Amino acid sequence: MKNIILHASEHQFLLSFSEILMLRNYSRFRKFNYCSQIGGSESIRDIQEAKNIDADAFEFQIVESLFSITKIIQALEKSYADNLEELSSKYIFINICNYESLNLINELKNLHLPKCFNQAKIILNFDRRNLIKSIYKLNNNTFEVLDYEKKINKLIFDSCIKINKKEYLISISGGITYKSLENILTLKIPVDYIKTGLFSIHIKQENRSDLKNFLYNYQSLEAKLIKIMNNAINNKTEYLEKRKTHLTNYLLDLLN
Repeated sequence: MKNIILHASEHQFLLSFSEILMLRNYSRFRKFNYCSQIGGSESIRDIQEAKNIDADAFEFQIVESLFSITKIIQALEKSYADNLEELSSKYIFINICNYESLNLINELKNLHLPKCFNQAKIILNFDRRNLIKSIYKLNNNTFEVLDYEKKINKLIFDSCIKINKKEYLISISGGITYKSLENILTLKIPVDYIKTGLFSIHIKQENRSDLKNFLYNYQSLEAKLIKIMNNAINNKTEYLEKRKTHLTNYLLDLLN
């Protein structure tokens, strides 16, 4: 089966623990790998919570130095100290989102991974939207990635040449449409995963005609999941508003 990773991290800050568990169970049912967002390089608590729900992957949003990666490795080792071998089956997403993280790629050759990470899938995700925002010093997200795509894709291609493909996989996200996917493949960026919203899709062995269908199918599935999560959040908000009104009236009644 195709290697699909479901990123609860896209909406994790909005969700309750029960809703996160719902997504975790859904990923098990669909045989997707499940990814949790980790707050920082040393967020032991986030990693422990991800471990408790048996997350298959961890996503680190902002990593800007080799020192940060060593801290990530140490935090993972500490959390899995009782069974370090388990780390060999995990996916670790490192987000490349600004100039600092782009420069980090030049230093990766100096990183020596512990033995327990030898089989782990370390994925460098080039976040095109945030890279554009950082490089062109844009103050909001109203721009279209397509308007900057030619230059940002060339920048990503140049960075990928420096990456040891035996040790790291490459992912691209941000403004992913079928047209942008064609542009990425035409430039021959050695991409392994396309990250589109909630899903990372392994594309290495797929032909172009199949990729259009995969992109459509998983973006449609994301739309359905977002609708379910949106309804859950709206119902929660509605309940809280009703409860607040009830308590306000009750307290006013006590004062009278």
